[in-house]
This record gives sequence, structure tokens and C-alpha cells, in this order.
Amino acid sequence: MTKTPRQPVDSPVQSGVAPDGGTVDDAESARLDKLRAVQARVKQRRSSRSSAAASQTKDAVLSSPAAVDKPSGQQPSPPTGVTQARPSPSTTPPASAPASGMPTSPPAAGVAVSLRELLGRIAQVAEAGMRAPNVREASAVLVNRVAEVVACDRVVLVQLGHRPTLVNVSGGGVIEQDSRFTDAVSLLNRRLRAQQGGVIVPDEPEEGGDSRLRECQTAMRGTQIFWLPLPFEIGAPPEQIRYALWLERWRGRAWMDDEIELLNRAAVFFGPMLRPRGGRVREKLARRKILGVVLAVLAGVLMIPVQSSTVAPARVVPNEPNYVFAPLEGVLKDLEVKPGQEVVEGDILFRYDARVVDKKIDEAVREVAVARAELERLEGAAFRDAEARAQLPVQQLKVDLAESNLTFLRDQRERADVRSTSAGVIVLDDPDALIGRPLQLGEQVLGVADPDDTKLTLMVPVSDAGLLIDGQQVELRLDRDPLNSIPATVTRIGFEVVKSDQGVASVLVEARWDESISGRVRPGQRGSAKLISDPQPLWRQVFRKPLIKLREITGL
Repeated sequence: MTKTPRQPVDSPVQSGVAPDGGTVDDAESARLDKLRAVQARVKQRRSSRSSAAASQTKDAVLSSPAAVDKPSGQQPSPPTGVTQARPSPSTTPPASAPASGMPTSPPAAGVAVSLRELLGRIAQVAEAGMRAPNVREASAVLVNRVAEVVACDRVVLVQLGHRPTLVNVSGGGVIEQDSRFTDAVSLLNRRLRAQQGGVIVPDEPEEGGDSRLRECQTAMRGTQIFWLPLPFEIGAPPEQIRYALWLERWRGRAWMDDEIELLNRAAVFFGPMLRPRGGRVREKLARRKILGVVLAVLAGVLMIPVQSSTVAPARVVPNEPNYVFAPLEGVLKDLEVKPGQEVVEGDILFRYDARVVDKKIDEAVREVAVARAELERLEGAAFRDAEARAQLPVQQLKVDLAESNLTFLRDQRERADVRSTSAGVIVLDDPDALIGRPLQLGEQVLGVADPDDTKLTLMVPVSDAGLLIDGQQVELRLDRDPLNSIPATVTRIGFEVVKSDQGVASVLVEARWDESISGRVRPGQRGSAKLISDPQPLWRQVFRKPLIKLREITGL
């Protein structure tokens, strides 16, 4: 068996063979003969069942072109740009399967195919393409099933335009958009743009022809090319045609006039398959419309004015407490009260260590006694001694000085026991830290406050200080009763920035409540307070703190 040697050209077909003048082996010929015989018997049985179908078959019978024999020789090398894979069930779209059970194999050589069956096949291909969800899948259906209508070896779908694009190739081949084949298609597009019907592409002449198209035809060695425009509507002008089919027949098999006529009529059905899916477009538009409505609603919600607020730690403190300061320097020996203890005027609050004062008082008493004894001696001697009379005024001064010192020390001793000057409750944070501590004169030790006269102090973070205004409403929730809120009003906003107990830079804010509420809270209680500001858009309330944090990170 003689084989034609392969020519060294760029081949876009990597699988599936088409011989160039080779012979078919006996086994394959026998198989094809059996297949044709079976198809003929099936046709005969169908004809006998229906007299109408038989008469129509008798009136109009078309002989299909020769089928593509599976050769044992060499296939022609197609142009570079389309790599065609061997057709398989995985490469054929599921939508291409017929619903009526009619045969979908390509027309075999020597088998009569009725016009009715051909129209049915065209309708099946068109229906499968129209059912495809998008143009891409519809193009796959078209290029893989057009062989059911007319025998061809390879089909390429081309999207026309300034620079044509190879959309799909039969058998699921790989498409290269930048190749000699694409250049040849672009040339045909320019030449045949005004052509409304299909046309056979003639061989490019050696003189005056285009070298790229000639190289492409030479590489395919005897391939017959048929160019078939696919209009969306009947009578559409050439400039509105967006797609065309490149159909190939190998081994020099020519296109017959009846096949050309059939393809020209079938193009009217194949063109609408590639029309952009209006339903998909409407669905996309509907989705965009829904998305736009959702975004509009969201924007409207974000523009709704809401009460802006900020939360800060709060503490109940006495309004005007009576602070107790250290009356003298010394060491605090005993603390006679506890935080929150009620006291009345005159109660001892704390005691100094008075041992040094007591010792000084004893020494002062002795000094007074000695001075008085010396004064009495001089007074007795003054009657007979002029010098004694002269010392009397000096000694009297010494007595007065000793008595004054004693009075001062006794007063200091009385001040060593510090007493309350008003009634109230003891305000003290850490009593244990006072015991044994040396106090400086004028140092604040504790406070005595009226438990019914209280106020609220808040440590508002600096990031929220811009929301503070005088007279702002405050809602306090104590830690012991977090479900109930107590209303208050801002009375003072501090200017200095201090650190809160949590180590956050904050501004001190004071708030007062009604006198009727003062009895419900006690000094020292803690909680959280929400400061309510003027209404502002919701988006500002939601994104205010993230924007502040972003500004701190980026330094903008």
C-alpha cells in the first residue's frame, strides 16, 4: 500500500487523518459497505410504513456527497492557526443530541437522503444552537454538527470585522489568532465582504495573487474551501453580516451545485443561532437594575439622619465635697474612718503620731515652771537688791515666751486629732495607703461629701471629643444595674487631655442630673455613659471611627 510522504509545513490539524490520493484497506471498505446496507434497509422500512413519506422521497431525492473515508495514508496539512482535535463525545455539546431519534451521522456516499430528512437535520442543528445558553456554545454546536447536513472535513467559524477572529473549529481544536491562517481569512473577508451567498474559494494564482493565501492553500494540498456568510436575517446587507463559515473538503473533492444551494438556504437557519442572546442581555440588565436599586436603597439608608452617640467610662463623684487637708507635718498614725462611712461634725477622722509633740509639751511645761520660779525669786529680792529689780522685766518676758510655747504645743497636740467640720460620708480611694504615711502641710487626705449631692465624671476619648457640646444629653448605666439608664446633662467640658484608667487619652467631662435622681446613686459607683449628639447621616456614624483609624495609620 502506497503512502504519500508528509510535507514539512505548519499544520493546524494534529489528529484526524485525511489522505492525499491513498487507497483504503479492504476491512474498512467492507465495514462501510455494511453500514450503507443497514442504512438502506432502515430507509426502506420507513418508506413502507408511510405512503406519504414514500411519495415525497420518490419526488425529491438528493444524493449526499461522499463520506470521509478513514484512510491509512497521509492527510493534507491545514494552515497554521487551527489545531483540530479528534472529535469525541466530550467535545460535542450535549445540546446537539436530537430529540426525535433521527440519525445524526454525516450523509454517507451512495445513500439517498430525502429532502424531508435534510430539512429535519437542519432544523435539529438550528434548534440545538438556539437552545445554547450563549453564542460560544452555539458556535460549537454549529461547527460540530454542520456535517450532518452536508459532508465536510473541517469547519471553522469566523467572526467578521476589521480584523476577523476565529471563534470555533470543529472537533474542539485549539485556535491561534495570530497565524498565517488568520491572515488568509482576513484576506478572504476583504475580498468577499460584499458577497451575500456562499462561494467556492478558487486557487490563488502564482502571479498577482496573495502569497499568504497561496501558502495556506498549498499547505492544505487539494483542499476545497467553501466560504459561507451567515446572516441574522433574510436579505441582510453584507455590512451587517457578522459571521461566516470556512468549510473544507480534503483530497480534491469538489463542492456540488446542489450542496451549495442547500448551504445557502441553510445559512438562513444557522445565522440566527449566533445572534446575541437577548434573554441573557435582559437578565444582565435586570441584575444590574436590581443591583442599582439595592445600591440606591443602601445609599438612601446611609443618608438617613440618626442620633449619633459615643460611649465613655463614667464615675459618680460628690458634687462639692469638703476636702480635709493635713493641718501639720507628721506621720499619720491611725485612720478612724472608712470609705463611705457617715460622719457628723466633730468626729475624729485620723490621728497623727503625737509622741514628739507630747515630749515637747513636757519640756515646755518644765520651762514654764523654771521661768516662773526665777521670776518669783527676783520679785522677792527686788525690795533690797537694785540689780534684781532691773532683771524683773526680762524674766517676765521669758515666762511669757515659755507659756506661749506651751500654748502652741498644746494647740498642736489638739490638731494631731483631725476632726470633721461637716456631716456627710467619707470619700477615700485607698485607706491603707494613708496609714503610716508622712503628710506634708496642706496635703489633701480625704473628703467628706453630702451623699445626696452628686455628679457624674466621664473620660471621653479624644477621638470623640468633637461630638461634645454644653448641655448634651447623657444616659448613664451603672455596673450594678446595666438594664436601667439614668439621664444627665453635660455641665463642663475639660480642656486638658489626661489618661483614663484604661490608659486612653481622654477629656474630662462633668454632668449633672436632677435633684430627684441624686438619692438613687452613691459616690464611687461606676458605669458607662452614652453621650447623645445632634442627628447626622448614618454613614458618618458608621464610618467615622474607621476613617479616624485609617487617618492615624496612613498619616493623612
